[in-house]
Amino acid sequence: MLSNTKIATNQAKSHIAEFEGLRGILCWWVVFSHILLFFGITDEDLGSFKFILNASQAVNVFIIMSGFFIFSLLNSGRENYKQFITRRFLRIFPAYFVCLVFSILLTDISVQALQNLPWKAEKNLIRLQIFQDSLDYFWQHLIAHITMLHGVIPDSMLPSSSFTFIGQAWSISLEWQFYLVAPFLFYIVSKKNTWGIYLILFSALLYLFAKVGSAFLFTQIPFFLVGIISFYIWKSPLSLPKKQKGLILVCSVILVTVFTGKPDLIVWTIVFLSALINRNSQENGIFSLVSKILNNKIILYFGRISYSIYLIHMVVIYSLLYLMTQYFYNIDKGWYLLSIFVVSLPLITIAAHYLYNWIEKPFITLGKRIAANF
Repeated sequence: MLSNTKIATNQAKSHIAEFEGLRGILCWWVVFSHILLFFGITDEDLGSFKFILNASQAVNVFIIMSGFFIFSLLNSGRENYKQFITRRFLRIFPAYFVCLVFSILLTDISVQALQNLPWKAEKNLIRLQIFQDSLDYFWQHLIAHITMLHGVIPDSMLPSSSFTFIGQAWSISLEWQFYLVAPFLFYIVSKKNTWGIYLILFSALLYLFAKVGSAFLFTQIPFFLVGIISFYIWKSPLSLPKKQKGLILVCSVILVTVFTGKPDLIVWTIVFLSALINRNSQENGIFSLVSKILNNKIILYFGRISYSIYLIHMVVIYSLLYLMTQYFYNIDKGWYLLSIFVVSLPLITIAAHYLYNWIEKPFITLGKRIAANF
């Protein structure tokens, strides 16, 4: 869901910079949320900004973008299933595996860091239980994580299966599940198979009743469908004057806000429609503001390495927490929080930069080369 966005439709292929910039913002939303939760920050502490604590909202937008991007890729018709799944595997697995190894090696110091924090936080108690589950069922969890299907396994079969070792990788498992079935979903939709579409919609309703975790594909199908529908809107945009397009943007944002109130859908609606409206326009106006912000070079850089940021940030945070609890135990909680932010953000950026350039990017290139030979 963090992969670089290239669109290949019946129209000319274009790069949607707004989506890459959005990924750059979303990955830091996840990082900020995780840091604040370590310190027991609550909704009441943040007031109107309490949405920052809910990293799942950011991940939901990643899921939507994944639905959009994967269907745009499949729509190009350039790859068979073997080529598609090979490139997708080499896109996400190598960097994931490196961070998985680091996370496992740092299990002991991560546990010590949580145990030695001079304050209590409910989220940290949950994290300690997850670490205990990872140790109690180590080999089962390791095998599940290597397959990237750990999100499929319910907790009743393997405790904390979605969140052991590298907690944020629950969404990587979700992504891999989607990759495995996306070509079949695309075939059903593109062939206008009515029964197949009904089956997809029925599956989307299962999450209301499912007792499986959030990393199981069917529980997140609605967000993938938002992305898929958005792709078909992008593929066949309405030909309207700019003022009418602007009115559509305003009305859409208002409707989504009123009827859902969900930050994830609001964010996606604003960014998607801004990109859609400004796609072929060279004029400057209020509706180009979002596009201009997301086209900032720094934000685009973060978007490019966002997958690596998402994977590596907890390794950096746990390492810093361990060092601070060993050598700066008696400082004030506020100074702890400030220090973690000031030190971790540049370190996360540096680590992600090298993870992207040394692991992620070379394997993307390798995936293209291997797939071309099939």
